Parts: sequence; C-alpha cells; structure tokens
Amino acid sequence: ANLNNAQVAGALGLEVVIIAPGGLGVSFDQLALNKALLEKHGARLRGVILNKVEPDKYDMVKDYYGRQLQALWGTPLLGCVPYQDVISRPSLNGFKNLLSGEFIAAEEHAFRTFDSTRLIVSSGEEDRTIYNKVQGQLVITLATRDDVVESMLRNQRQVEEESKGTQDLRQGLVLVGHNPPARSIVDALREGGIPTVFVKKGESEETTGMFEVMKAMTAFTQKHDHDDEDRLNETMDLIERNIDFELLSKAPPFGGQMGSGWESWYGGESPLRCLESTAPQQHRGCRRAGQLTRGAWAGDGGRTAGDQVQRLGRGFARPLGSGAPVGGLLCSESLLARGWR
Repeated sequence: ANLNNAQVAGALGLEVVIIAPGGLGVSFDQLALNKALLEKHGARLRGVILNKVEPDKYDMVKDYYGRQLQALWGTPLLGCVPYQDVISRPSLNGFKNLLSGEFIAAEEHAFRTFDSTRLIVSSGEEDRTIYNKVQGQLVITLATRDDVVESMLRNQRQVEEESKGTQDLRQGLVLVGHNPPARSIVDALREGGIPTVFVKKGESEETTGMFEVMKAMTAFTQKHDHDDEDRLNETMDLIERNIDFELLSKAPPFGGQMGSGWESWYGGESPLRCLESTAPQQHRGCRRAGQLTRGAWAGDGGRTAGDQVQRLGRGFARPLGSGAPVGGLLCSESLLARGWR
C-alpha cells in the first residue's frame, strides 16, 4: 500500500520521533509540515532529533530548537547530532558497490576513507603533479595507466623506507577499463598494500566513461555497512553522546499498550533497553553490529523467534525482519521519505 509514515503511525497508534536536518529556517518549516501531517492522521509527535548539525552552530541550534519546540508544540528536543566528516566520508568499499566493481588488491583495507580524491586523465608530460606523493588520496584513472600505478607504488615504498615501516600513505585506487591491469601490476599493488578496485567500463550507466564514473562518485552518499565496524562504533558513540535516551525511553511502550509477559521478559526495564547476550553465537535473524543482542520486540510485547534486534547504541535498538516499531515509537528521518535505518 502507498502509505506514508504518518499514516502508519496513526493506524497503529504510535508516537513518532522525527529525525530532521540540523539547520535553521527550511528545517523548521519541514518540521512544521511533518507535524501537520501527523495531526491529520492522528499520530502524536513524541520528540525531535536534529541530525548533521554544523559543529560551529551546535550550541545556537540546540538552544533555539529546544526553546521553540517546547514553546510552540510542547515537544522535547531529544538530541542534536553534530556533523562528523569521518562518518560521512565514503569508503572504497562503498565506491566498489556503487560502480559494480571488484577488489583486485588489498581488500583488507576495503573500508578505508580518504582525505582527497583525484581523477587522472592527463599524461605525465602535461602535468607532473599527478606523480606527487599525497597522504590519504584516492586516485581514479584508466586501467592502462601503468605510470600512475608505478608512481603510487614508488611513493608508498619511499614512505615505508623513511619511516622504517611505521607509516603508510593510506592511498587508494580505482581503475576503469575494459580489461584489468597486467598480473604483474596487480601483484605489485597487493604487495604494496594499496587497496584497488577494478571497474569494467560500460557495464552500467555510471561506468560509460571516466566523467560518468567521477560524477557518480561525487554524488554518492555513504550508507552504513554492518561489516564496517570502525564506522559503526564511531556512529554509536556519537549517538550515545548526543541523544537523551532517558527522555526517549519515557514513551509508552507499544503505543501505550503493554502485552502479557513484558515485565517478566524485560525485568521491568523499558523495551528500549538492549539486553546484551552473553552467548558467543549469533541468534537466528540477528545481524551483528557491535554487541549481539537477545530477544525480540513484537507488537504484543511478547517474544518472537524471527524478530531479533540490532544494537544501534546502548539503550537503543530496532527490530529486524518484521518491521515492528520499537517501544511504541516510529522514528522517521522524514515522514514523506524513509524511516531511521
């Protein structure tokens, strides 16, 4: 059915937490429109979380929204999550998936991120800077450009020798072409520890040419990958520091209805509390993200085998599989778009 989140929340009798962009002006206008949509469908706004707030405006935004939300709607500001470049940066693995490529070297560094990106199509005679030694740079070039690859390997060896193996240039490479580079080049990249993705030219609309590849990469927004543990841990720490989970957990569980067995299973704790498993194995239907969890939240407050939960930070979890909301809350980045993932 073509239902938006406000209609779903109203039909299920759930309260809603809106996750909104952390700016002024337009962001507040969006909140007002979303609140009106909630009221139209009989759902109540439980609170607001601001996401990607500019660090230099953090205190001002938090103060302004905290006062305005209470004054206008009696709604609490549950948290302000500051923008973190290290979390937002795309990883090489993200680009690989975007371009339907494959790792041909150093896949152990698949989740490496970069300080800068350079597209190289000019020759070394035209621009000698393409051979410069640059820390944390991702290079995109043709699979036939052995000169560029050799310069990256040479720079990496020089840094390792000068630091006696304690430093790494943290480079990355995306090679585009009809055929992958020669075996000797691939072996050298593996030995040099430079993570490299090969993208077959013309396999998709994004790979018809170097311009299309770069355009797709520039527009790409990194999503969380459950195997990217460093990014997940950074995100969970950021959320834990900046969202008031005590205030969030005061919402009535399951839209104000508490099913039988709830208190005995959760020990009287809010269902937003994540019960961490001491068992080393992964339960059926549960994806690992930090600590494993046990139990499930079902609409009647009982336990169901398929609805395991994923930990997104201490005290916050969401069900996987059934799509049942957690603790009677429907978290929505935009009531007209997708929910919190």
